[in-house]
Amino acid sequence: MLLCIIKSIFLWLSSLLVVQTLVGMIIRGLIWSPPDFEGASTRVYKMLQRESRKSSFANITMNVLSIIFVAAFFYALYHFFNIGIVLSIGLLLVSCLPDMLWKIRTGSTENMPKNVFYISANLLTLISLPLTWFFLCKYNL
Repeated sequence: MLLCIIKSIFLWLSSLLVVQTLVGMIIRGLIWSPPDFEGASTRVYKMLQRESRKSSFANITMNVLSIIFVAAFFYALYHFFNIGIVLSIGLLLVSCLPDMLWKIRTGSTENMPKNVFYISANLLTLISLPLTWFFLCKYNL
């Protein structure tokens, strides 16, 4: 029983780290917009535009790869565990969204409003831990 609890906590923590990283990459890729270069000389403007196009291509590539990694991560969870673990870790993915959007908008998590989205995200994060334990140790689908 204790070993199962330790395995559940380890799976939950490692999944939390992976999901936060992948969600951050996807959200930053979807929200990114190319900058405008007003006030630059013609030569500098052309160089900045060329670099911006390269950055835009790299951004699209990273975004597509991140989505593929998320799909592969959830497939691996399903393959090695069960659909309940996928749903539990899916709750972690959803719970990371408000925090990540706030970080992108403001640059930090300080002064984050404690509204219904913040509370819901924290509850989903906390609910996913006992769900992970339940689907890993007690219920095999």
